[in-house]
Amino acid sequence: NTFTSLMYNTEESDVIADIQASLNTYVEEKTAAFLMGTLDLDKDWDAFLAELKVIGIDTALEINQGVYDRTFK
Repeated sequence: NTFTSLMYNTEESDVIADIQASLNTYVEEKTAAFLMGTLDLDKDWDAFLAELKVIGIDTALEINQGVYDRTFK
């Protein structure tokens, strides 16, 4: 199979870039905290997921799905 890159318009690209930068930083920080034990998976996981939503993960998923649908459907 050949992988085809998704083609974002300017607005989609700007939004995705902003969200992705914030998500990358947050996930890297929290991954380290979970691995080092300063955060507990049982106690802190729901807060981690909630913050992903605040950062905009749902918006990023919607944009990616829209671009995918536009490209392949």
